[in-house]
Amino acid sequence: MLKENKLSNWRNNAARSTYYKLGIPIFAISFSLLGSDKSPHTFISSEPSTPISSPLNKAVEPQIDTKQLPRHDLPQLLPNEIHHIRMGNFPGTGIVNMVSLGDSITFIGAYDIDGWAQKYAGHISAASMQNVDLTSLGMSGYKSRDIVDALYDVRFTEPLRNADIITLEVGLNDFISMRGMYTQELCGSNMNQECLDEMLANFKNNWDIILSRIKQINSKSAAIQVMDIYYPLSGYDEQLGIFNVLNSYLKQMNQHIAESANLNGIQLARIHSAFNSENGDSHIEQKYILPDVVHPSEDGHEAIYEAFVRASSTPLPIK
Repeated sequence: MLKENKLSNWRNNAARSTYYKLGIPIFAISFSLLGSDKSPHTFISSEPSTPISSPLNKAVEPQIDTKQLPRHDLPQLLPNEIHHIRMGNFPGTGIVNMVSLGDSITFIGAYDIDGWAQKYAGHISAASMQNVDLTSLGMSGYKSRDIVDALYDVRFTEPLRNADIITLEVGLNDFISMRGMYTQELCGSNMNQECLDEMLANFKNNWDIILSRIKQINSKSAAIQVMDIYYPLSGYDEQLGIFNVLNSYLKQMNQHIAESANLNGIQLARIHSAFNSENGDSHIEQKYILPDVVHPSEDGHEAIYEAFVRASSTPLPIK
């Protein structure tokens, strides 16, 4: 009950707050999907884990390499709690350890009974007839650089070390933060695209480090599954006359995700094509997005879940 009350308070507070990261006022996050009493899971821990500290989100992230140390002394983003959820009710069977790593899309996806990560864990449980322990490492506001830093934190490395299945989603916050800079014409030289160029280069570098670091940490040769990035404000940006420029950068981000997945034998859930069409030039269907114009709705989470199921048509290495 304490967990539900804390979540309810956070949901109500968050629903009243606004921010201008995108250059327009939007709700920080909507929790209309959360708080149902019909949850099919049981929480492994009765109390949330210690909140995780988040690195400061800077307008332009510096280029990094694997020798850089994580940053521990920067402000915390709420709620950013690690959650453990058990799916399935198969007495006497093995346990499949699943870890979902990402930003608020993953946080909601794991915490909400209609969220994509929880539904996917349930699918794996039913298909394998084994219990699935889902650990959510979804942190609100995280960019790719923040994930790199988190992968040197024991609270992240321990669940990842023993994971059988790892899902990864990150990049939307990288993109929309620079979108805000671009719309305000604060993006530097190169026709107001300098910060977009830096964002793209940093994202590619960070993405490669994340995959490499996950493989270093994990001791089980886990199945790694990733998702690409949808464009939540495509219709709005078309009206502003900035869609073509911004879409070209998002396409390059998704191309890098796809190429690295193919290179590393990683399964790719194609969320962008589900939300924005195959070629990415169509505007997002509004049914997939909450009124905050960023986060997935219930239909959006269903589409993400279905994309992960399609991506896992090749059998997962479940013991």
